[in-house]
Amino acid sequence: MSRQIIKLANVRGMMIRHYVILAVALSLAGSVIVFYLFYGLEKNYDDSLTNLVQARDVVEAQDLGPIIKRISEYGGWVEVLNDKKEVVQTLGKEKESIGGYTEDQLQQFLANDPNSDFYYSIAPLTGGGPSGYYLLKLPMELVDGNHIVNPTQQNRGIALYLATAIGAFAAVTVLFIWGYSRITSARINRPLEQLHAGMQEVMGGNYGARLHFDAAYEFQSIRDTFNYMVDKLQLADQEKKAYENARHQLLSDLAHDLRTPLSTIGGFAAALRDGMVPQQEKQLSYLTAIAQKSERMNELIDSLFDYTILNQTSFTLDLVQTDLCEVVREVAAEHYAELEEKNFTVICSIPEEPLIHLLDLKHFKRALANLIVNAIKYNPTGTTFRIRLEGNCAGGSLLEIADNGIGIEASLWPVVFDAFVRGDHARHSSGTGLGLAICRRIVELHEGTISLAASESERTVFRIWLPNTA
Repeated sequence: MSRQIIKLANVRGMMIRHYVILAVALSLAGSVIVFYLFYGLEKNYDDSLTNLVQARDVVEAQDLGPIIKRISEYGGWVEVLNDKKEVVQTLGKEKESIGGYTEDQLQQFLANDPNSDFYYSIAPLTGGGPSGYYLLKLPMELVDGNHIVNPTQQNRGIALYLATAIGAFAAVTVLFIWGYSRITSARINRPLEQLHAGMQEVMGGNYGARLHFDAAYEFQSIRDTFNYMVDKLQLADQEKKAYENARHQLLSDLAHDLRTPLSTIGGFAAALRDGMVPQQEKQLSYLTAIAQKSERMNELIDSLFDYTILNQTSFTLDLVQTDLCEVVREVAAEHYAELEEKNFTVICSIPEEPLIHLLDLKHFKRALANLIVNAIKYNPTGTTFRIRLEGNCAGGSLLEIADNGIGIEASLWPVVFDAFVRGDHARHSSGTGLGLAICRRIVELHEGTISLAASESERTVFRIWLPNTA
């Protein structure tokens, strides 16, 4: 049913509908005009009828000129007969030449058989002249009872009605075709004009332009495709601006983070060079500070390099089928000594059954290590630390790394996974501000998600969800 509706709503269906309407309209107009023509011809025939001229009318005429002219217009004539029924004179233009008639012939002619060629009428001559008869002959085809058709008037009326009918039909046809073309072109040109205007807007950089019109299915499809394309362009433009802002912020944060250690290194090195630190012990502390700042810079540059590599579109993971449970155990074991050194209470809940996933071991371990190291680095001694892994969670596996330590300021939650975002505690430590950004990128490359949560008992809960891939 929907396919049929689409077919009727497309341009082809619209054209067919318009053609049908045009054909019906022309047919109705033609029917009216034909009715008018038949009515006019019938009326014209009635109007062209006059009283039938008889021979006695010729006899009674004071002036033969007008009546003979009228008889000639009908294609008839008058023959003058003597007493012997011989033709002695012809009035008008005769169409047959006969010298005379017998009594039987006249009786037969005067019967006026409808199948004969002529209508006959005879009347005796009156007055003081010689005796004889007027024999009137008229074309039988013009005679209708007691009337005769005036061919000149009839032909003039036929021509008039035919010309009127043809002219009216031509005018109506032109009018309907003009209306059809106007309506059809409007249904086609209107969406095309709006599409052109929309494209001009987009070319001018206005990605908020959208098309809103009702038209045939093809134009609706073009409209929806155009709007979808502009949505994508607008999103791409927003992402581009966001990327530019992030890049500028990244460079600004990088310059800020490099400026402090560079200033320290430069100041201490200049003091040592200029002999301003004569004491050997103080020189050693200066050199130690220079070495620490250098290590801090190397760590920052390494993290920035890793973050940049991970965000390149050409970067791909080296994925292998791996037991996620074993990977989590291995990373936790690597940091167990540090956890124990800070007297952390460690709670681990990892299934015995393997949870097979496609993982890039190097990078995924790096993500887990970042989360564990952050918990160790920024939380006080005696913190409770928990790792929990569970399978069959919304079509994947859910890993939680949580602690009841100092937590993360609420103001940082919306941007905690952005580059160079650090809390108050991290600002006073050796953190680079890239650890969580690297974690999120690694998880996203594995088609997973990472989020931050909290509860009354645990102020920091990182949740990593990975889809099942095996």
